Amino acid sequence: DGDTYYMIATDLCIGCGTGWGEAQSNGSLKVNVWESTDLVNWERTNGDGNGAIPVNQPEAGMTWAPEAYWDDDLQSYVLFFASRLYDDVEHTGGDLYARMFAVVTRDFVTFSSPPATWQDTGYARIDSTIQKIGDYYYRFSKNEDGGAADGLERGKDIFLERSKVLTAPTTESNWNADPEQTWQLIDTAMTTPVTGNHGEGPQIAKLNEGDPNNTASGDGYVFLVDNYSAGGYRAFVTSADAIASSSADDRLSLRPGWEARSDGLPASPRHGSFVSAPQQILDAMHSWTDVSAVGSETWLSVEGRTATADVTAVDSGDIVGTVTFSGSGWSETVALSDGTASVDVPDGVVEVGATYDGYRDGLVAGSDADPVAIGGALDVTTATRCVVGKTVLAVTAVNTGDQAVTVNLSTPFGERTGIAIAAGASVTEAFSTRAARIPAGEATATVDSVETTTPYPASACG
Repeated sequence: DGDTYYMIATDLCIGCGTGWGEAQSNGSLKVNVWESTDLVNWERTNGDGNGAIPVNQPEAGMTWAPEAYWDDDLQSYVLFFASRLYDDVEHTGGDLYARMFAVVTRDFVTFSSPPATWQDTGYARIDSTIQKIGDYYYRFSKNEDGGAADGLERGKDIFLERSKVLTAPTTESNWNADPEQTWQLIDTAMTTPVTGNHGEGPQIAKLNEGDPNNTASGDGYVFLVDNYSAGGYRAFVTSADAIASSSADDRLSLRPGWEARSDGLPASPRHGSFVSAPQQILDAMHSWTDVSAVGSETWLSVEGRTATADVTAVDSGDIVGTVTFSGSGWSETVALSDGTASVDVPDGVVEVGATYDGYRDGLVAGSDADPVAIGGALDVTTATRCVVGKTVLAVTAVNTGDQAVTVNLSTPFGERTGIAIAAGASVTEAFSTRAARIPAGEATATVDSVETTTPYPASACG
């Protein structure tokens, strides 16, 4: 109805460790779809845990370059995409060339199933885009084959077809096909001879009224191609009449004026799309400012030798990312789950800290928790006294923590093991030296393999 924008994307992250071969053979069968009324705030239309929507069949190898176009006859959107197809769901064999499939939707929430075979000529085809001019749909696609393919004289380049039936299946590239029933080839090898580089990801859009590149009659169009081997977009300015009049004997791409332009175009984006938007939407977008990171708070607790960090966002929104625990030359990073992360602290670490590392998109800032002593918090003191002319060494251990601990005390004059001390309590152990004089030394208290040494003074009795 003209009040909602839809953004459709391949469910693919080639930079996340997936190679191109694996992405084509065992790639996602889903697409990502968002909707917006202002081109700033976006919400997913539907989906599973990661937000993507299954639209392809189990035998398929990938779901690439999804695009949608309104079908006047069906009064629905046709979503089409490129895919390889195996003979079975186990992907054990098949003719693995890319072909185009299509599904139908009215709301981008539910889609027809299974996908219909839209283009299958026995040669690889990908990246179709549609523009309706008059009574005909015009389809720009890429010949993904390495060479001439079924009437397409050059591989890795764009060709053009037309039909009155958007969903009509295509089984061959045919200059003489009846466009009333199927798709008729009307141009091929449209960009390589001009740019000297292969092209893919084509797009076409009608020029706005007042655009200096528009025609006098206002039927100007810009055709955009991703010249990936040259590192950027190339644009061709044409018209509705020029596109509609292309034929085997008078091809659009062979006429004077079919020239590639690169000025003013972004160099790095790939497979983009055009969208028409009213001025008030553009004004709102241009006034959009960078979002300041939301603050976070991290709390740390310890039970035994298990440390747990709880993280919240100041705005009470979802919190994800990682927490790094550290102490005494040790550190370990743990992913949050429902705002919580836990780790077993190695022996020998007497104090542990926790840092929330912030979310990777910078929308939630990191934060530090106050460090917590682990293995018990002991305050150990020593004293000597004379009993019947002999020195007695007294060792006092105070549990300053909030949990009971078990302590071992060791001196040169003996040891006591398995001493239980409640939180806040203290224990004093007396060690008889059986000597009138003793030199200065150290007493050792051990809790959970963590040792604390405390000096005692020299003593002389009698």
